[in-house]
Amino acid sequence: MKKTTGKKRIKKKFSFTNAFEERWFRITFSIVMAIMLWTYVAYSENPDISSSVYNIPVEFVGQESLTESNLVLTNASSNQVDIEFTGKRNIVTKLDDSNMSLTVDLGEITRSGGGAGSYQLEYAINYPDDVSENDLVIRDASEDYITVTVKKLVEKTVEVRGINDCSTAEGYQSEPMEFEPETIVVSGPEDDVNRVEYAQVTLSRYNVSKTVQEDVPVILVDRNGAVVPMDNLTLSQSSVYVTLPIVMVKEVTLTVNFVYGNSATEANVSYEVFPSVITISGDAEALEEINSINLGTIDLCSFTTSTSETLPIAVPNDVDNLSGATSAVVEVEILNQSTARISANNIQYRNNTDGFSVEIITQSLDILLRGSEESLNSITSDNIRIIADLAELGTATGTMSVSATVYVDGYSDVDAIGEYKISVSVTEGRQ
Repeated sequence: MKKTTGKKRIKKKFSFTNAFEERWFRITFSIVMAIMLWTYVAYSENPDISSSVYNIPVEFVGQESLTESNLVLTNASSNQVDIEFTGKRNIVTKLDDSNMSLTVDLGEITRSGGGAGSYQLEYAINYPDDVSENDLVIRDASEDYITVTVKKLVEKTVEVRGINDCSTAEGYQSEPMEFEPETIVVSGPEDDVNRVEYAQVTLSRYNVSKTVQEDVPVILVDRNGAVVPMDNLTLSQSSVYVTLPIVMVKEVTLTVNFVYGNSATEANVSYEVFPSVITISGDAEALEEINSINLGTIDLCSFTTSTSETLPIAVPNDVDNLSGATSAVVEVEILNQSTARISANNIQYRNNTDGFSVEIITQSLDILLRGSEESLNSITSDNIRIIADLAELGTATGTMSVSATVYVDGYSDVDAIGEYKISVSVTEGRQ
């Protein structure tokens, strides 16, 4: 058996099925070897190279020193800088915009006694932790310094106003918007702050039927209604708590009570109320039970055949009268009744205080009667009794006027109309 030489063993290990495979193997092998050789030369030799880092971010510090001096930064010539560095390859290749930044100290302005104006400030370069500035040389930069503008810092308190962009459900109404707080403080450059007229919030909803409460962001508006940019402004708060009360709206009728008499019953009394209906608003739960509002009571024996009375419209607590009418006119007419006058002298009293004597001074009264014409033609003074109740006099003495009630005996369809009084003299002791 023949021994296999080393050369033959290599050929056997890298055997190819055709010339095409062998060719691609040689090309790939050459590229890998070239990269390895370049890497070796580059890092073992480590030559000096130049490279630029673009868009290095600029950071501003010392803002508090401006605030303490009532100043504020309003503009900077650049927020990013491009810098070209020279140094060893293994150092320069570590630099990029993600591990570097530039710092501008605004405190230099106030330390030098500066006020509002423009200043050219140098920046400090912040390198990665494993890179020393001594290993690098700055060849060029897009900005050698940063120009900043500072202005006088002022503040202003402005009111909050709202835009109601909500639609309410049928039968409901929105009330004026409420804000918490009602004002906010705006601070910033004097020119910008002076433009602000008020802070504005907008509330948008559709088909609402209950009160809306929400924290809403504010915008700033000038006197012409234009939006003021807030780039250089600071707000005491960027949103306010807005309440939009939603109340139920309902139409209710106005009613009146009557004290009927013998000659005035439901059957022959006609009346109208002007207005007959008003619109009210309030909490839905409160309004559910309200279908009418009573104006009061009218005594039908206080007038002859017709009257017109103005009565106040009193709505319940926590309910608003949207119609605006504060009173209503009630016109009443008693139908198919006649009137007549008769002089009566049957005057009596009752409920006098024990131990006191009473003398009736009034001898007769002219009584106005209302009823059917047939009954009125038949009544005589014998059918009329006038009785005064002295219970309210107590132990009072002297001549006094007291109210009296008129009774019409024997006629159930006749009333005495109006109020009557008699005069009595009261003395202590019995006669």
